[in-house]
Amino acid sequence: MTKIPTIVGLFTVVAVGGGVSRAGAQTQTDPPEYFANVNGGAQPQQRVFATSSQFRIYNENATIAMQGHVPRGLVVDGNVGWISAELNVGAALGFSSFVKKDSVAVTGSIPSPIVFNSLKTTTIALTGMRHIERAGYIQFLYRVPVGTSKSDVTLGVGPTVIKVTQDVASASASSVPLRTQDFLPSIETQSKNVLGLVASVDFSYMFTRTLGGGLFFRYAGAKADLPSIPALKIGGIQAGLGIRIRL
Repeated sequence: MTKIPTIVGLFTVVAVGGGVSRAGAQTQTDPPEYFANVNGGAQPQQRVFATSSQFRIYNENATIAMQGHVPRGLVVDGNVGWISAELNVGAALGFSSFVKKDSVAVTGSIPSPIVFNSLKTTTIALTGMRHIERAGYIQFLYRVPVGTSKSDVTLGVGPTVIKVTQDVASASASSVPLRTQDFLPSIETQSKNVLGLVASVDFSYMFTRTLGGGLFFRYAGAKADLPSIPALKIGGIQAGLGIRIRL
């Protein structure tokens, strides 16, 4: 989490220094600049999680445990907004999507229907388990020209609402075939909306007055308490490339 105050601190320092020089150089009021960014990038973190539950069968407790992880993968992102040409400050509204399918290991310890305290432990691999993160966010921006008039750095910070969806394996007494120690896990989809923080640095270079390219580096994360997975960490560091359109 030390990356967040570092980015926010950089935002404050550059904003104060850049605002003074900008105010001295500005001689007339210019109309605001409107922009749209389309990005593709990576979310490189991989986080492990586990679930465990019990149910009664044959007058004993059976246990079902799942081991999985939030995998690394690709992020698609887009945002629109405006920047004041006079003050170099503005705001943006954006949306990002992270969708990944992965495998999990489900381990069941099932009592014997005949012999007391004689558990059979079986592990089953389930594939195609979905993890989805869809986020909407608002950012307050400050832009700093770099070198020529074609390149600049935009710093942003603000809140994000992330909807996380996770497939979870579970079982009950009805999942055990009659008078056996086998089990057939079922898949349940759990989801929740959570509030988090997004802080970013965006480097842009304009090939023409309206079209350019860029590189972004961002933290966008939160924790979600799903019914089967408390304090699941979602999001995190994201980085990638994109198209810059300015009007």
